[in-house]
Amino acid sequence: MDISIHENTSDTHHPCKSIRNGDWIVFTCPLCPDYERRVNWRTKELTVKGSKAEIQHSGDYIPDEYKHAFTAMN
Repeated sequence: MDISIHENTSDTHHPCKSIRNGDWIVFTCPLCPDYERRVNWRTKELTVKGSKAEIQHSGDYIPDEYKHAFTAMN
């Protein structure tokens, strides 16, 4: 059995940028000025504005204090 949640969407993918604003992680798309996804990391509340079914948005949030782990050379 094959199950796909993206069966009816196009292959259009937009990588998003993220920032932390208090308890909220805010993702914005540089290509879609009206797109915003907000995730409250404490309550797991989620809000989305300007989403389009034909565009798949994705992104990661890495706290500033951990970013050095990806660039530090031992």
